Amino acid sequence: MRRAGLFLLFLLLTSPALSKDYRITNVNIDLKVYENGLVNVYEQLTFNFEGCFHEVYRDIPLFVGESIVSMDGASQSPSLLRTSYSDNVYSAKIIFSEPVCDKEEIVVFNYSMKNVVRKFDDASEINFKFWGDAWPSVGSITARVSLPDAPNYFWVKPFYGIDYEVTDFQGSKIITVTNIPKSQWLEFRALYPVNEGEYYLVRSGSVVDKAVKEMTSQKRWNLFYYLLFE
Repeated sequence: MRRAGLFLLFLLLTSPALSKDYRITNVNIDLKVYENGLVNVYEQLTFNFEGCFHEVYRDIPLFVGESIVSMDGASQSPSLLRTSYSDNVYSAKIIFSEPVCDKEEIVVFNYSMKNVVRKFDDASEINFKFWGDAWPSVGSITARVSLPDAPNYFWVKPFYGIDYEVTDFQGSKIITVTNIPKSQWLEFRALYPVNEGEYYLVRSGSVVDKAVKEMTSQKRWNLFYYLLFE
């Protein structure tokens, strides 16, 4: 059974008294997997606020066995970070010292996770969702993925309906996407050689043949869906 990937939900809490809105214009993500299986994720999100905002939420649902090892958060404007965990959801809240009104604001989250990478007999597997389908539209996403070894297989999903580019740069994969509409999602799946380490989730059996069949089938279904409904 493959890991379904992270479903990431971003919420902004505001006072309901006045009309307000926001746009996410740019997202930069740097994901690094270490040899011991630890996954570090650095996210930088650029917001355009219309009206006054007081807090930013970042919720990360965790699958069985997964956990957050560390979490940091910051913003351009003075703020403090509060974290909590309940019902398999890790929450990080950035609270602005004063309301942030009618301006561009950069928010950063930097966190590490364990048991996200699963170690099988024939390969290590990671499936990670950069952008969840509950998030709003976004102007552009640039994600750098660094694995401890060159991947045997590397897939980006969805396959159709979104223009994206994958390039190699200094041993990493760079995923570039523009104009992601609301209710759309973006994730990657990769297989790379087996490593040893305390942060892997160990699974018996093989994964390579199964993963290749799953991704080939999903690609066909995505194409069928795209041609049928787009």
